Amino acid sequence: MASKKRTSRKSSGAGKGKAGLSGNPQRRAEQLLGRAFAEHEHEPYAPAPRTRSRYSPPDWWQESHEAILARVRGTEWPAGLLDMEALAGEIVGDEFHARIAAPEARGLYPSQWLDALTSMAVDAVNVDVATRGGDWPRLWAFLRGLHEGEARLELAAIRLAERGLTPPVPAACQPTGELLLARDAYGTRFLLAASFIPNDPSPSRAPSHWYAWDLDWCATANVMAAGPCSSPAQALDEWRTAVGPAATASELTTCTPDLARLVLHPALALGTIWETLYGTEPRPLMREYFRLNHRAVLLADYLADHFPDKVADEPPGDEEDDPHALPQGDAMQSFLDWHFERNDAPDRIRNLTALALEPLIDQWTPFLSPDKDLFYACSPHRIEVTGILLRDDYDPDEANAALQLLPDWVQWCAERTGLAPEPAARSLEAARAQAAIVVDENHVPDPDRDPFARQE
Repeated sequence: MASKKRTSRKSSGAGKGKAGLSGNPQRRAEQLLGRAFAEHEHEPYAPAPRTRSRYSPPDWWQESHEAILARVRGTEWPAGLLDMEALAGEIVGDEFHARIAAPEARGLYPSQWLDALTSMAVDAVNVDVATRGGDWPRLWAFLRGLHEGEARLELAAIRLAERGLTPPVPAACQPTGELLLARDAYGTRFLLAASFIPNDPSPSRAPSHWYAWDLDWCATANVMAAGPCSSPAQALDEWRTAVGPAATASELTTCTPDLARLVLHPALALGTIWETLYGTEPRPLMREYFRLNHRAVLLADYLADHFPDKVADEPPGDEEDDPHALPQGDAMQSFLDWHFERNDAPDRIRNLTALALEPLIDQWTPFLSPDKDLFYACSPHRIEVTGILLRDDYDPDEANAALQLLPDWVQWCAERTGLAPEPAARSLEAARAQAAIVVDENHVPDPDRDPFARQE
């Protein structure tokens, strides 16, 4: 019998408040789509990835673009690609970070905002060249650092050549296929490092470098940080510091192309329905926001081209014919067998336990997952999110029954994954804390709390 949803629950509606998203993959996808349509219905600019719209953008877009180009014109630009990328990301990220952190921020569609900025910058290059100004090299370096508007840049380059001007074109980089991955003790936080090399055949080309993504798959898929690094060891040290005790014993190992592509999913979200901004992103992340996406696209395309039989287009779903499908049904039966080996009870009680287990698994199941192992991962944050969703999504009796099972469920998951004693103890403590929070009919979801938001 399907569990009943709370009828008193308020709709999350449009805007930045995203509390109460379901943990069930199908239902949460429907909620995200519904929210997207609701937002676009009230927005003057409906986003269409990487395309211009017939609607006028929000007023602040032009203000922000003009502020960026003014800073670009007043900045001395380096010649190397990595330095160009870093400076362009700093200028763009600082401005966009200030905008998303503003109260009542609207029109937060980064890919469209960036596309409009690129168009304005290319137009500025053309105007500056036509009027024999001196700013076009800086504007050009800025565009090269963003890796945007390649087709428009080619047309601008033709106009420059017609005037006898040669724009600087640093060598682009390309992946080498060398991939390393680290995973924290709970199996929900990833460090993916990929080697890149300049696409330059000359003997004097710059040395290869590494780019790393810190990816959190705990409750949903988020990029926590990203950037170039001098070595995988440096990336691992910084990642361990950021993640904390759960990553102390983690090591980098060779990563398969299919896992790398699936783990990268949140870094590929720019301009798609999966992209989510909370308004609380740290400035360093926003400075890398567009580069981390560009590098992820380069790597994903490389993997698809070189390993077409091994790289999936989308993260595993819950379809029956999907070899990566998450094991909800098998898990329910296996847990019930385990549970009643430990707690001898009549069949009537077993049936009631099965009914209580259904909403727990429903909200526990990750919306997306790079592999089956993530289904059993039981980090404290994931446990907290599950507790919030149960209290917000279900009638009190069902929520409380499911919460009472949560400590045993976490114990079972910890045994399935071989979780070490110390992190397992932290998880059990978190599960007992959630089970102790009893919900009643007066419970109202917090409209300003999003359990899926990035956790510092």
